[in-house]
Amino acid sequence: MQQLAAENIVESEQHTLSAVAEMLTATLLNNNFSALHESLDALTETQSDWVYLRLSDRTGVEIYPLSGEAAPENPAFITITHRIHIRGTALGEIILVVDPRRLLIRLENQIDSLVYVVGLILLGSLLAILFFVESFISAPSRKLSHATQQLATGNFDVKVPRLSDDEIGTLTKNFVAMRDNLMQSDLAKERVQLELKGSLEAAEGASLAKSNFLSTMSHEIRTPLNGVLGLAQLLRDTNLDTDQRKKVDTILASGETLLSIINDVLDMSKIEARELTFETTVFNLKNLVSTIASPFYNLADSKGVNLQVKEKVALGSAVKGDPVRIRQILWNLLSNAIKFTEQGSVTLIIETTEDAPGFAGVSVLRFSIIDSGAGIAPDRVDAVFEAFTQADSSITRKHGGTGLGLSIVKQLTELMGGTIDVSSVLGKGSTFTVCLPCATATAEEANAVSFGELHENSPPTKPMNIVVAEDNEVNAIIATAFLKKFGHRVKHVVNGRLAVEAVKDDWADLVLMDVHMPEMNGIDATRAIRMTESGRNLPIVGLTAEAFTDRHAVFMEAGMNSVLTKPFTEQQLANALAFHGDKERRRSNRAVHSDPDDNASATADSSGRSEKVTGTAEHPASHPTPVGDKSQLDNLRRQLSPEIVSTLLIEAQLSLRKQIENMRKAVEQKDSTYIRETAHAIKGASGSLFAVQVSEMAERIENKSAEIDAVLELMPDFEIAVRQAMEWWHLQAS
Repeated sequence: MQQLAAENIVESEQHTLSAVAEMLTATLLNNNFSALHESLDALTETQSDWVYLRLSDRTGVEIYPLSGEAAPENPAFITITHRIHIRGTALGEIILVVDPRRLLIRLENQIDSLVYVVGLILLGSLLAILFFVESFISAPSRKLSHATQQLATGNFDVKVPRLSDDEIGTLTKNFVAMRDNLMQSDLAKERVQLELKGSLEAAEGASLAKSNFLSTMSHEIRTPLNGVLGLAQLLRDTNLDTDQRKKVDTILASGETLLSIINDVLDMSKIEARELTFETTVFNLKNLVSTIASPFYNLADSKGVNLQVKEKVALGSAVKGDPVRIRQILWNLLSNAIKFTEQGSVTLIIETTEDAPGFAGVSVLRFSIIDSGAGIAPDRVDAVFEAFTQADSSITRKHGGTGLGLSIVKQLTELMGGTIDVSSVLGKGSTFTVCLPCATATAEEANAVSFGELHENSPPTKPMNIVVAEDNEVNAIIATAFLKKFGHRVKHVVNGRLAVEAVKDDWADLVLMDVHMPEMNGIDATRAIRMTESGRNLPIVGLTAEAFTDRHAVFMEAGMNSVLTKPFTEQQLANALAFHGDKERRRSNRAVHSDPDDNASATADSSGRSEKVTGTAEHPASHPTPVGDKSQLDNLRRQLSPEIVSTLLIEAQLSLRKQIENMRKAVEQKDSTYIRETAHAIKGASGSLFAVQVSEMAERIENKSAEIDAVLELMPDFEIAVRQAMEWWHLQAS
């Protein structure tokens, strides 16, 4: 390795000496020794590895250096000899002694310098590349990314990097095109939203107009119909011969048919508006089916059709579901089956199953209605479920009907999570099969249902004093007749103002309040009665031909305890009286007044009014007031429509939430009057739906409304009671 290094040094220095010799040739020929010495001095100073340099002429005389110094002797040094020639003639000789160690140091220094230079070049190149990347790639990319983020937030005025001819420029162009398209899409979206908003407002307006129309028509039809059916029921209880009784029964049947049509139209409207609600309650399936089928036996017999009911359920089986809607479904299907069957049979099969198709792991009620009637053509099977449609137009003329029944049945079934199927052979009959999911009641729930059924037909309540506020003479006569038949005493008034006066003398145990009356309507009259001492806890039952539950909620919020929809039956009125008779608020020491003149309207005479001191019974500390009275609420469900009760519970939550906000504002403003009125409204509304705890606390606040500090002290517990009442109502509604 050392020999190879020495050879490389010698070769390198030979090239150097060759160049030096060519430089010195002219100087030697001209004998210009001074210039020669200057050149060699300068050369030796630059070559740090040269230890010794000697130049002699062709005769061997030393020319440089003139000192006569001999060449140093060192085994590490390398001696190199180079002869100077010109055209083959020798001019002289150069002897060079080199220290290779110095040469290596010089080479290292040169390498270091070279590395430094190369490093500077690379660093400069890197900086240039970074500048290029930053200027032409990174900065535009960041700006484009920022623009994308701004665009995502909906800022269409965001700035984008300047366009170039490279890939970033292409991406920017595409971004600008996308932004412009999004701007156009956003403008189009805004236009569509405005159009949709306008369409929605128009649809809501149309829906409101439709609801108002149906509400008005329902009222206008139900009011006279109440007179027809009521008088017919009263007439049927008189001494009639066979022909007369047949005609009265025809009147009742026709009136009930008309009422059924009205109810179908209203149900269809509720379904379309998605306002129909369902309840989940425990009921006896066998008893429900029995009550549904019973009226149809006579109808089937009169046509010579054999009606059979086959029950594949356990005796006394109790299930959870909506008995009102199940009754409606079966009633429609049985009615259709008998209507379209001229001979043969109609069979109703009821069963519970766990393996119905499409209901894996779910208990199912399955009803099959099989008839041997006219049947349905294959191309008309699906059409029978469309509204206002029947299997054939000739059938419409022969059998009548609106064509709403099966449409309502199908939609009710599907809204309850069930299915309905039909198979039919024209001329041989049809089979309708309904499957509804249900849950089996617990033993405790089943026992409760059985107990309720045992007490359903308990004796009527003791005679009561009842004020009938009704401006329609026919309806007043019917209500009065029913009440007197039940053994109650009646005072009739013709408007709300007279009703308010009629309760001031502390005679009444209950008020039947028509909603629509002259001078003062039933809503305002109810509010006025609730503000009086004698009417604070007086049961008030609203009478209305409006069948929509949202309107019933308004009446209940005004202070009515319940609502009867006209036309009501004798039994429905009796149930309402029985329920409120259990809550009769008359004092044990109150005198029973004589029966007033039933045919005369009461006047606002309060001369005989006795002062009444009322108060809230204080519960012992060991027996705090419960949040709600579930037994009374369950009784209300049995006496009235469960659907209405559930809807009212939902509406009551919304109303109470609004009322507590009003109470907070009233307390904040220290407005005693507003506090008293709001507390009174909360007390009446919550008490009517048996949220007893919040009702009692509202009464305490009402009584202390003039004492702001006392109200402030009661508010925290009152807020808790309100929240618990709403939670209890929510639980009961579901």
